Amino acid sequence: MEQLSLEQFKKYVEEGATVIDTRVSDLTYEGIIENSILILPDENFHFSLTQYTDEDAKLLFVTSDSDAPHLARLLKNAGTFHVLGRLNDSLEAWKKAEYGIDFIIGIQPDELEMDYQYDEFFLIDTRTAEEFAQEHLEDAENIPLSELTSALVDLENTGVYYVYAAKAADALTAASLFKKFGIQRLRAVDADYDAIKQTSIPVFKQKKQQNEKKFSNN
Repeated sequence: MEQLSLEQFKKYVEEGATVIDTRVSDLTYEGIIENSILILPDENFHFSLTQYTDEDAKLLFVTSDSDAPHLARLLKNAGTFHVLGRLNDSLEAWKKAEYGIDFIIGIQPDELEMDYQYDEFFLIDTRTAEEFAQEHLEDAENIPLSELTSALVDLENTGVYYVYAAKAADALTAASLFKKFGIQRLRAVDADYDAIKQTSIPVFKQKKQQNEKKFSNN
């Protein structure tokens, strides 16, 4: 994948290219380029790119040097995307040039537990509808990650949103989409759902349906 200079990268951004940030979660708290989408390069990478970018989008990537070869292999196997290149090295030059930077605030399950008791916010569960129906945190609303981009158009951008997912990485992806749609008052729970439900936050579980037993008169 071609390494782009800061000037080249910035020019493509100004021309409307879509920025995909593939860095690991702890690095994203240093800042992300405004309007970029966080998609980690895992087994769902191809599906996620298809889900969250337009078919004719021109793609720019932000990744660590160590992850660049892996990312290049994933993109080569995908083979259907218009890739312009990646920002060379890190975001330091971008930040020093005072170009647009955004931040995703991540919280741990114990912080969510505390805020749940005292703060008012919309709690968004981005797992699948089936997972949500089986069980979810009380007071959560379900917007599956696959439906998020269409749903965000109708959400109030003045509200406060807390987002969780089946995996911490999915919560970060969801948070970046919220940011891209102009919703800034946001927290992403940086933990898998299995860890989140170990808190004292009430969990709503679907009642098991008992099979009806039929008895004969014999």
